[in-house]
Amino acid sequence: MDLITIRHASAEPRGKVPEFDRQLTDAGQREAQAAGRALRELGVNLELIITSPLVRAVQTAEIVAALHDAPVETANFLSLDFDQAALRKRARKLAAEGCKAVALVGHAPSLDESLREMIGAGAEMNLSLPKGGAALLKVEDDSGPAELRWLMRRKQLALLAKA
Repeated sequence: MDLITIRHASAEPRGKVPEFDRQLTDAGQREAQAAGRALRELGVNLELIITSPLVRAVQTAEIVAALHDAPVETANFLSLDFDQAALRKRARKLAAEGCKAVALVGHAPSLDESLREMIGAGAEMNLSLPKGGAALLKVEDDSGPAELRWLMRRKQLALLAKA
């Protein structure tokens, strides 16, 4: 199964509104659209998008979903209190159901830590997913690490989206 991780796009600054309610900026909306278009250009056909319940992540997920005609599912395990075990359980269930491509929309540093854990890298590996960035992991089964196929920043995704 292809597991695409997407960090929410650029959002309102901290402190102006409650953390849960921060919305995407205009630039963030463009970043999310570029990510969705770039995934299409790369041949990714999303079947499901699972997102953190925080507003900025939901908005990112909905923009990408509209470009892929994919349903959006909200999951507390992708919130700021990230739950790696719940993510693994959900991914195994989706793979068993024959799902081929799923996207996760969440936050730093949780997504970075999750990427490192899934590929079997230690904390010393500098692996960071910037706002509006995406990474694709190939997850074969639960017996070994996933393969990191690519990781792109929002500028790279924007260039692909223009292709």
